[in-house]
Amino acid sequence: MQDKLRAIVIGAAVGALLGALGGWLYQRYGPRKQTDAAATNALVAPKALDRGKLMRLGVALVGVIRQLMDLD
Repeated sequence: MQDKLRAIVIGAAVGALLGALGGWLYQRYGPRKQTDAAATNALVAPKALDRGKLMRLGVALVGVIRQLMDLD
C-alpha cells in the first residue's frame, strides 16, 4: 500500500507541475490584447503561440511520461 500511495503523490506532484508550466506558457505566449500606446512603447513583443501547438505539446509530454513509467 505504501508504494501505491507514493505513486499517487508523485503523480499528483508531476501533474501539478505540468499544469503550472502549461498555465505559465499560455500566459507568457498566449494571445494578448495590446493598446496602441503599449504597442508603440514595446521594443519587441513576444511571439504568440498557437493553442493547437500548446495542446500537441501537452499530449506529447503525457506520452513521454507514460513511456518513462513503463521503463520498469
